[in-house]
Amino acid sequence: MSKKLSAMLIIFIILSVMISCNKNDLLFTKVDLNNVNEEIKSSLSNYYSENGIYLYENGADEVYLFLNSYNVAQGEKTSYYDDISMEVKDKILVINFSEKYADNYENKEVENRQLYKINKPENIDTIKVFSNEQETHFDAVIVSK
Repeated sequence: MSKKLSAMLIIFIILSVMISCNKNDLLFTKVDLNNVNEEIKSSLSNYYSENGIYLYENGADEVYLFLNSYNVAQGEKTSYYDDISMEVKDKILVINFSEKYADNYENKEVENRQLYKINKPENIDTIKVFSNEQETHFDAVIVSK
């Protein structure tokens, strides 16, 4: 009987850890820019010429994080975003990512424009964004009808 109880306890602990790890994964999903509706494409295309960190919100109560580092000056390294994560801490949605640099502009693995749909929890009142562990800001908050 104690072996059964121990096995059930171990399974419960493993499931609890798995659920808590996956909880943050539910906060956001990566979205293909080619597969969003025309309203979102049109709104975001206004910002294609400016590298930056953008928050997009439409009237359908959808929120997106748009990371753009597509524009590269002659002779400069291209930047891209990696290690994107989000979590809620004390009513604050915390967005973290790494900004990295590459010499090869034609590297197909480097995604210079990334879009993430945020499944915004109802209990947050602030959004903070961190690049390379340093707090930064949104270059624009885009609100569409």
